[in-house]
Amino acid sequence: MTRCVVNVATGDHYRRGQVRLRGDVSAFDEGAEFMGWTDPLPNGWPSHSDVPYGFKAFSLVEAAKTHRFLLWCDAAIRVVRPLEPLWERISRDGYWLALKDPWTNYQWTAESAYPHLFPDMP
Repeated sequence: MTRCVVNVATGDHYRRGQVRLRGDVSAFDEGAEFMGWTDPLPNGWPSHSDVPYGFKAFSLVEAAKTHRFLLWCDAAIRVVRPLEPLWERISRDGYWLALKDPWTNYQWTAESAYPHLFPDMP
């Protein structure tokens, strides 16, 4: 399988969201696999208290071992229509960043990370 929706959900509230997200992905995208982790995190992964949101990077690295295209979705995400146009965009551009919320990628990503995240960009 080349497409994978990735999620980590720790705690009851987020685990319920992960179950819902898995169902949404199944309903709207038969071609994508869903990889989700919950408590306890796999051995070697940092806890959220040690490395805030570090589990996101670890889960994406794990999913990339068996999938070509990855889509991170937080547990609060609702899939409301087929994901095919999004997968096409990711395939064409190599990435997709959601920028329609009040926070920008710049506010959440260290500038020093950009060369590693986008090595082919000038």
